[in-house]
Amino acid sequence: MKRIIATSALALVTLAGAAQAASVTSADLHAISNYVPNSVAVESLSDTQVRKVLNAIHSGDSEGEKRQIVRALLK
Repeated sequence: MKRIIATSALALVTLAGAAQAASVTSADLHAISNYVPNSVAVESLSDTQVRKVLNAIHSGDSEGEKRQIVRALLK
């Protein structure tokens, strides 16, 4: 019984991660491009980097703090 529950939980986490990674849109990349320096190729960011940057952008921080967080994440 424990194996079934553990396997089910692992499958759900894996599927959720795959679905989330596949959902990066051009709108997401455009939003990120407003916060990063021109020298950063937004299209070359990994899915993990995109998710972290989007989380920072959509946080309740001020615009200046968001920019600092995004630049720190991309170093």
